[in-house]
Amino acid sequence: MELSDHLPRLGLRYAVRAVFAVPALVSLAIVTGCTSPGVQLHQFGVVGTFADDCSKSIEEGSARAIYDVSTAGYPTFTAVNRYGTFRSRIVRADRINANTLVIYTNDPGGAWNEVDIQKEANGFRTTRMISHKPNQYRPLVAIGSDGPASDTGPGLFVEKCSN
Repeated sequence: MELSDHLPRLGLRYAVRAVFAVPALVSLAIVTGCTSPGVQLHQFGVVGTFADDCSKSIEEGSARAIYDVSTAGYPTFTAVNRYGTFRSRIVRADRINANTLVIYTNDPGGAWNEVDIQKEANGFRTTRMISHKPNQYRPLVAIGSDGPASDTGPGLFVEKCSN
């Protein structure tokens, strides 16, 4: 008589699958470099409030970029400018190298954005921003080009104003 003869067949199958599935999923996450977008943002130093000029207010023409990582839910990106306040969920962040991070956001209206940023002295430079709108064939390229941007190339530089 086998050990499995004493256990209900259905329960044993699911127990064995679960025992082997959990380590397989953990291994897959480690191999693929799966990390939370919030962890990537913290490691890169992109958590807090950033602006093109921290000394100017919104009314004076400045804008704010707020990257927030909470313990519950997705990290968020909030843009505050003279047109209003716009919040997006950060669903993914990929570290390309020591100075480059690509952030993927979902907007409430259904668009998703790809934002490439490069670390600089007391902030970062957005070197490319592509917005993919629902039901549109071509994405809108707001900043940058299809080619690689240089460290001192075009783009929008923002400095860190506060944590």
